[in-house]
Amino acid sequence: MARHLVKILALLLIVATGVYLATSLGGKKAKSPAITTVASSVDQETAVDSPDGKLTLTMLEQKNKDTTAYIFSVAGKQIFSQTVGAGQTFFIPHNTWSPDYKYVFLKEGSPTQSRYFVLTSSGASITKDSQTLEIAELFAKKYPDYKITDVTGWAAPTLIIVNSAKADSTQGPSFWFEIPSGGFTQLSSHF
Repeated sequence: MARHLVKILALLLIVATGVYLATSLGGKKAKSPAITTVASSVDQETAVDSPDGKLTLTMLEQKNKDTTAYIFSVAGKQIFSQTVGAGQTFFIPHNTWSPDYKYVFLKEGSPTQSRYFVLTSSGASITKDSQTLEIAELFAKKYPDYKITDVTGWAAPTLIIVNSAKADSTQGPSFWFEIPSGGFTQLSSHF
């Protein structure tokens, strides 16, 4: 009987400790992960914080019958929007923010190709003629014998790393994509 009572007291102590720890946080929740997704019946919102936590890039996805509208904002200010057809989706890469937080890049995917957009986090035009730079289109014009396999992230505040494949699908070189000029520099090693 005494042994049984000791087990019950030990169990009560564990439960009481758990209740104390839960209530001592004062109802505060732990900081959310870098990517947060909130879904409603039709709309879905995804948010990615800048590494310093001061800015948040938010993507609102609004699905309709045949299209999906994507609206991107930073600090509540819309910086980009695009409506795409069925089978096309936008993503915010984990490393979307440039090291100085002045730029972000986005990925649009479809069953046949991927496109990568670079834009300013302030919503200002990236060049005098355009709000965005679309990496895949510029790359295809300059390097028709290569195909982009991935855009991996930032090498510097104005350099994005682009990986490629040759026409025969073997590994091609990596490149730096420079913002805002839209130029490419072939690298000696693959990233």
